Amino acid sequence: MAVAAPALACDVGEQVGSSNGAGLASTASEAGAGGTGGAGGTGGAGDASSTGGTGGVGGTGGAGGLLVCAPGSERACYAGREGTEGVGLCRAGAQQCNAAGDAYGPCVGEVLPTEEQCETASDEDCDGVAPACPPAGSHLWSKRFGGAHAQVATDVAIDPDGGMIVTGHFAGALDRNGWRSMYSAGGDDAFVVKFTRDSDDPEWDYIPIWSRRFGGPGAQRARAVTVDAARNVIVVGLFQGTVDFGGAPLTSAGGDDIFVVKLDADGHHTWSRRFGDAADQRGEAVAVDSGGNVLVTGRFQGTVDFGGGPLASAGGDDVFVTKLDPAGNAVWSQRFGDAADQRGEAIAADGADDVLVAGDLQGQADFGGGPLVSAGGDDVFVARLDAHGDHLWSKRFGDIQDQHVGDLDARETGEVLLIGDLEGQADFGGGPLVSAGGRDVFVAWLSVTGEHLRSARFGDEAEQHGKAIVHAEGGVSLLAGEFQGQIDLGAGPLTSAGGDDLFYAALDGSGAPLWSRRAGDAQDQRAAGLAWKITERGPRGMLAGRYDGQLQPGDLIACRHHDFAGCLPSWDDSFVVEFAPSTGGDASLCHLGEGRQDDGVQHSILEVAADGEGNAVFLGALGGAVDLGGGELAPGGPAIFLGKLSPSGEHLWSRAFDVGPSLSPAPIRRMAVDSDGNIVVLVGADGTLDLDLGGGPVGRGIPAIAMAKYDPSGAHLWSKRLSSGGVESLDALAVDGAGNIFLAGSSITGVDFGGGRVPPTSAVGHYAFLVKLAPGGEHLWSRGFVGTSFIHPWDATADGAGNVILVGALSGSADFGGGPLSNAARFADDVLVAKYDALGNHLWSKSFGDNAWQSGRAVAVDADDNLFVMGKFGSTLDLGGGPLSSSPEANESFLAKLDPLGNHLWSRGLGLQIWVSSIASDGVNVLLGGRFHGSIDLDGSPLSTGSDWNEDAFAAELSSAGDLLSIAQLAGPELQQAWSVATDSAGYAFVAGSTVGQVDLGGGALAADGTADAFLVKLAP
Repeated sequence: MAVAAPALACDVGEQVGSSNGAGLASTASEAGAGGTGGAGGTGGAGDASSTGGTGGVGGTGGAGGLLVCAPGSERACYAGREGTEGVGLCRAGAQQCNAAGDAYGPCVGEVLPTEEQCETASDEDCDGVAPACPPAGSHLWSKRFGGAHAQVATDVAIDPDGGMIVTGHFAGALDRNGWRSMYSAGGDDAFVVKFTRDSDDPEWDYIPIWSRRFGGPGAQRARAVTVDAARNVIVVGLFQGTVDFGGAPLTSAGGDDIFVVKLDADGHHTWSRRFGDAADQRGEAVAVDSGGNVLVTGRFQGTVDFGGGPLASAGGDDVFVTKLDPAGNAVWSQRFGDAADQRGEAIAADGADDVLVAGDLQGQADFGGGPLVSAGGDDVFVARLDAHGDHLWSKRFGDIQDQHVGDLDARETGEVLLIGDLEGQADFGGGPLVSAGGRDVFVAWLSVTGEHLRSARFGDEAEQHGKAIVHAEGGVSLLAGEFQGQIDLGAGPLTSAGGDDLFYAALDGSGAPLWSRRAGDAQDQRAAGLAWKITERGPRGMLAGRYDGQLQPGDLIACRHHDFAGCLPSWDDSFVVEFAPSTGGDASLCHLGEGRQDDGVQHSILEVAADGEGNAVFLGALGGAVDLGGGELAPGGPAIFLGKLSPSGEHLWSRAFDVGPSLSPAPIRRMAVDSDGNIVVLVGADGTLDLDLGGGPVGRGIPAIAMAKYDPSGAHLWSKRLSSGGVESLDALAVDGAGNIFLAGSSITGVDFGGGRVPPTSAVGHYAFLVKLAPGGEHLWSRGFVGTSFIHPWDATADGAGNVILVGALSGSADFGGGPLSNAARFADDVLVAKYDALGNHLWSKSFGDNAWQSGRAVAVDADDNLFVMGKFGSTLDLGGGPLSSSPEANESFLAKLDPLGNHLWSRGLGLQIWVSSIASDGVNVLLGGRFHGSIDLDGSPLSTGSDWNEDAFAAELSSAGDLLSIAQLAGPELQQAWSVATDSAGYAFVAGSTVGQVDLGGGALAADGTADAFLVKLAP
């Protein structure tokens, strides 16, 4: 953190520019670097009235600006993270003021945090610890993704910044390691998720920063992913039906077609291509060369045209290899095979941009150097093509039994790394490798000319499969696969717990073992993709795969599904594990930004908001002492608390205020955060106490209603008592972009907030009001509304133009400025929506209902000033798009979207067992929070509490079109309620509420200590 420059002070007699005898800086010094002043005269000796001699005339000021420092003076400087100065190796430096006095020079001598070097005893990253190196290959972290259907990770890649990209396919829901789920459109959908390291959050190594789902009613499966030097992400696979990758919809010609899609570093669509005819074509592997050209291999039947003319299969599956330029246009393409089956399984580019391709071969194939003929069954082939697609060399390995390629990689030097499995035997040039029975793993290294360098076989009489290989620094090779029985990769035998277990290992440049690891239980665990990269944190290896059963932390893969203690049983879920190729690093596994507060009495967080820096600001109710992270808050009775957590969940500050009892079972407790991070709080109580919200007592009243404002650090700015007489409800609080404050509620006698009584005293009926205050709390305007029966404003928000939108419930008739709105039923409510400009002028108002019980409860706006309106309804409700139906006595939640003029865009019911409490918008989509009981199914995404009486909290995100994007269940054995939701500018979601009994917010079970505890959870986009 940079240190502020010290204020410049001149001691008596010091001359900077010109100086008088008292040492005060003159105008000459302020204008620039003045000349040296003459010596001051000598003052009278000891006489208080005597005058000192006159100083010499200062030189002419330079052309520069204000003098900012004394020439030659120094100040401390430090640009490291807050809290690291003076810790470990980190030290402040010094800056010296230049001769002109107008600037400081560079910071000299500072030592900033760097990557921790576990080989030393020093604390390089200045976090207060200097950990020793963990064993090679040790676990750093792992993440679990899964739902009730199959989720299959097929490949993993690392970008130049160390970001991790995982791809695959899934059906049902894909839970991104406790973050909100994605949902398939039907059948298998392709997915791509990018994780990045959150350097500001010590508890998380990686968090997801974007995810994409591609699918339709048919099957879409991503098979491989790679990243180019510009951090673009390229994914290949196969699809049926129609799929939109972000450009225009692509439609399969029939059967499986090939897709290739390029996304930028932020996951946005760059281009996408479809290749194929009515037969089956599949993209299996992808690589990029140094120019960003895209290399794809796979298999095809029928005919496929990559842009250079049709390639026709000779029968069965043939191999294709194609090269596309960075814009997705064809450069060249090749076909290899005969009437039998040949399959391209792996592809890579070396430092010369030669193309290496490997796969399985039946029959024969000619890659340009003469036919390669299978000895029987599947044999292995490897071919090298130059950058133009011309043959350099090709090889075949195998016997009459089956041999299969798992993966291939190429070093910059052109050396080829090959892994797979074999039955019988195969000779890669160093003598036959003979299976011990079943399938064994083989690894082979070939020179740039295809000559044998090394080869090895691993396994016993059970089944072992080599699936992935990648080169690392120093000639190291990382490999992974699955095995039954026992496998010894040279570092000692690994024994399967039953079924297929994972193995991953490192071999040095001579093929000698460095380490090997296993993971798994009695069910099946399978490896899929392997990646390696030197990142900002040093070398990292990443392994992706899938598993049934359980992976336990003791297996060196710590995975979870809302449980730190281990993993819940899985059926075909996916995992990613990061490991150190030769040295370790810290393991870190906990939920992002999760907070919990309890002490054995009733607490609840009622409001949450995100400020511009991504901090979570919250307001809640206390029943006793609580520690929000900054020490115990112990009010004398019923109280409210206000607090702030950082983006990573650390406590920043918290305060508590005694408010005394409330006259209402739903007391006034509202909060809003303006664009500068200032916090406005609205509180109501029974008037027993003279409310003090930090600025002194504001006066008694029955009820007592007070409002206060705090700066971003929690310091009190102002507080005031609002009119208490006649206020029946005051549920709506909002701020606009300029910090102005809107209040809305209902009254039985009229109210005065500073601009006179509203409605006027002559009005007769039931009253409602809308008030605007300045950022300092001064009254700007008030509007009053008179109804014949009942008006209840429930919520308000301000749009980008400073207009205010009000939602609520209306019974009888009332005029909100545009003419009477009426409900003919005496004991029924309609939904009310009204909009006013920044001066309080009526823009439009509408009511919706059918004489049953309906009400608007919450409102949010998107970036285009469209409205999201949430409320309750029974019987039928038509918001402009046709009736929504429920039972007459129901209290079903609805969600609607209206344009800025109040016209209907869409609306939907959410089900009888869902109670929505709060909504928020990230500018495009809408976030809902609340509770549900029993079993629900929102857009084919079922959730269950396990019993009809139990209630769980939930948070759901719907698209701008009203379709479910994701839903998270905050589960426990008793009662959980999400009272408030918010989103920050980065799309993170905050959910706050209360729980009775333990609750699992996605990071493991939290046990409540009393009747009700508060919770706050942060969910990634």
